Amino acid sequence: MTKLIFDKETHRIIGGAIVGTNGGELLGEIGLAIEMVL
Repeated sequence: MTKLIFDKETHRIIGGAIVGTNGGELLGEIGLAIEMVL
């Protein structure tokens, strides 16, 4: 399960969580999305 948290005004990702098998390996993808200002 994946949950992303967005800022309503700027529509930027401000956080997220991944729960499940190998979820820890995917956390880098959330970090990359935040750094890329998606």
